[in-house]
Amino acid sequence: RILATFDYDKKVKMLSLMICRFIESILSLKKEDDRNCLSFKCMHTPTDIVRRCIEKRNNKLNQQKIRSNSKQKAVIASALNRISKDIQSNFKTGVWEGYTQGDNKRTISQVLSSKSTLDSVSHVRRVEISSKERASAIMRQIHPTELGYICSCEIPEGPDVGAVKYLSSTCTITLMLIQMMTWKDSILRSIKTYKRKREAFMFVSIHYSSDKKIHIQKTRSRYSRPLLIYTNGSIPVCSNTIVDDMYKASILEMIDAIEQMQCFIATTHDSICNQHTHIEIHPSFMFELSASMTPFVNFNQSSRIVFQSAMSKQAMPLALHIMTNMISDSKILTYAQKPICTTTISNTIKVYNGVNVVIAILSYFGYNQEDSLLFNKSSIDKGLFSSIEYEVVEIIENKFMNEILVYVPDGDILRDNDGIILVGQQVKDGDTIAAKLVITEKKQSIEKIVLKSFVSRWVDKVTKHTSVEGNKIVRVRILLYRFPIVGHKFTSRHSQKGIIGAILSQEDLSFTKDEIAPDLIINPHVIPSRMTMGHLLEMVMYKIYVLDSNNARDPMLSSKPKSRESSCIDATVFNRAHRSFEADIAKLCKEKMYCGATRLPIEAIVATGICYYHVLRHQARDKAHSISKGVIQSLTKQPVEGRSRKGGLRFGEMEKDYLIAHGYDML
Repeated sequence: RILATFDYDKKVKMLSLMICRFIESILSLKKEDDRNCLSFKCMHTPTDIVRRCIEKRNNKLNQQKIRSNSKQKAVIASALNRISKDIQSNFKTGVWEGYTQGDNKRTISQVLSSKSTLDSVSHVRRVEISSKERASAIMRQIHPTELGYICSCEIPEGPDVGAVKYLSSTCTITLMLIQMMTWKDSILRSIKTYKRKREAFMFVSIHYSSDKKIHIQKTRSRYSRPLLIYTNGSIPVCSNTIVDDMYKASILEMIDAIEQMQCFIATTHDSICNQHTHIEIHPSFMFELSASMTPFVNFNQSSRIVFQSAMSKQAMPLALHIMTNMISDSKILTYAQKPICTTTISNTIKVYNGVNVVIAILSYFGYNQEDSLLFNKSSIDKGLFSSIEYEVVEIIENKFMNEILVYVPDGDILRDNDGIILVGQQVKDGDTIAAKLVITEKKQSIEKIVLKSFVSRWVDKVTKHTSVEGNKIVRVRILLYRFPIVGHKFTSRHSQKGIIGAILSQEDLSFTKDEIAPDLIINPHVIPSRMTMGHLLEMVMYKIYVLDSNNARDPMLSSKPKSRESSCIDATVFNRAHRSFEADIAKLCKEKMYCGATRLPIEAIVATGICYYHVLRHQARDKAHSISKGVIQSLTKQPVEGRSRKGGLRFGEMEKDYLIAHGYDML
């Protein structure tokens, strides 16, 4: 940034410093810096990208020779108009000047993912490495200096593994040129004291280097995170949860990556010694938002945490903004609940995207083999995991193309004067939503906007407004109520995913001596293979909270029973609950159950409990496709591809083996 400025004094100083550092490294007077260290990296924020675009246009404006004052205003007005048009074009195409290398034109600006609130917040905190660094395997690996700043669990699969990263829960990017001063060692503590007393900017970094210099950094686009200050053996305590209030109380300090290398940080309050300088606010803050919302995450296999971080964004939420806005292809959960066992982050964000269900770990007549789930039909009839799917149809009346909305009758569907379908009407596949009269030089034709759907739906909302160009825009939102069927996908917060294998009536399910039938039954073989002990701990802790919440407390948590949080790292919650219920722990974990078909007791003791489950967006009705007649390609005489085009199905070797296994060759 200094070399790009017009200040020649700063350029000479920076070049002299670079030459001096280079000579010192050649003569082995100083060690080479680790280029993969997070302290030597900065992030190109949206502000930097837009500012760079404006600076380039401003430099071109300065290079123009303006001779008369009468032309000066016109040149400036045209330059400002050009800048605004360039920024609009960059946002539309996603390609920004200076951030594409060669043929690999990556889209810098992206459409915000709005599947859920958690998905939107996580998308904003996404970090992508450049195209040149993607070819290096070292850049994709996790560096030790990234601890606390980059989440080590929130990593996508496939070609983007390690190239796309996510910031941790409390990591922020500084908004504010490097200054170096040669001072005595005693001054370092004085400067840090000024910083902690709010007499200096809170994002200023102060550290002592090996060449006996104190470095003060106030550059922008650096990684920074808050830590509690531990001095003179006093543990900081603050009832406020706002970072600004804790910073005003001088118990919190913002630390960047290079300053963290000279700090001795305690993970929890129980592991503090006299040598520590800082304390973590909460151990779960080293994870991203999705990973830190899973209770007892340290008891699970690491791969399960990675899978759950991705699947929690696919869970249907209880999002009120989706119900009020016109967002297409959105799905919401109608009866979402707050989890009984929560974490610090989940209590802060308050994202409800699941239901507390009663589960039993039991093999039941072979219908729940592998990842299959058995569901209680009575629970589904009461509204368990029921959802709403929204689809938005947009109609634009383009006046420049001579288009006019007209009324075209279609069956018994009620419409307004413009021919737009009214709210509350039931529509099916092939029904006309609206119609436009297109006038050309040769002829006039009517263009119908037809609904493409495999099931009947209802019109929920209709909005009309006019664009800047004067075109009328009509949006029609159509909803569909959905209930769980065989093939729908579910998962717990520990990545114990599965699909519905069978839906049985409550009379056919097993039940306890208190005549409690579970909402769903999972196979016991999924626990040892996936090693998700956090799933079992959550089941036990739910029972403890329900039966006697006063005996299950943790010193890190609130004293009120209704504030039930689980420590993501420390196991003190489970250990204390185990000591409190040591006599009845077997009763809490396992119960005697009776077969629903024979009404006889089951010989084995069955593990039962309550667990928080998500329903994912992947539903069987969206994937299932079967057709006997359809469109044929004229060239190959084969059916067309695609479910939306009502095309044929790919029938390969595995499908052939499937039919042979069911005796199709004997017909």
